[in-house]
Amino acid sequence: GLGKNTDDAKLKGLGLEQVSCGTFNGIWRMGQNRTAALDMFPAEARQLLVDRKVVLRAPRTTGRWVTFDELLGEVHNMVFLACTGIGPRIAALSYARKLAKYHLKREEGAVIVLYRLYAFLECATFNTDQRFDATCVPNNSALGVRNYYHALLVAIYRISREGYVHLDATLRNFVDFYPSTLGRAVGAFAVRIIDVDEGCFRRLRPASGTEWRSLFLFNLLV
Repeated sequence: GLGKNTDDAKLKGLGLEQVSCGTFNGIWRMGQNRTAALDMFPAEARQLLVDRKVVLRAPRTTGRWVTFDELLGEVHNMVFLACTGIGPRIAALSYARKLAKYHLKREEGAVIVLYRLYAFLECATFNTDQRFDATCVPNNSALGVRNYYHALLVAIYRISREGYVHLDATLRNFVDFYPSTLGRAVGAFAVRIIDVDEGCFRRLRPASGTEWRSLFLFNLLV
């Protein structure tokens, strides 16, 4: 939260390089010429970072700080999806926090603790938007690969079956774990869901059941 240039410089100073950037978060991996002080990272993630099996999802400087309840909601969603195989596996979670003042008049002068979440996640191959992009290398493209479409539909079905709706289910928020060269024979369903903060990823029903069909239709149309 010290400014974009400062934040990026600190991450680069740890030997990381940015591989993608969204509206709220950036994705960082260990650089080839790393000079990282590995003891700065959680012990569970260190070797996985070095092996490039894990990436760091770090909030952008311009991203919003969240309340404890909002932080807990996103952590719950991420862990649930990781445990059920619907989202990427998690190596470690960490957070930053700061003191801030309420902006509401009725709470004027009161102090609140705000948070930002840092997640060490299983490294995906591509996001689905990249697979369908017209500029994607033909061998890597999912255009015309029917089983890839099936894998995407299965990911949407699985969150619907669990009673969730995803209000930000753009193609960029689905990632896959296939080889870079996709080929025409995609095997297991290996498309996963990311970016599941509580503001856009909510469970409308407490348990799975036959009513998932209406949620599936909604998630598909989103």
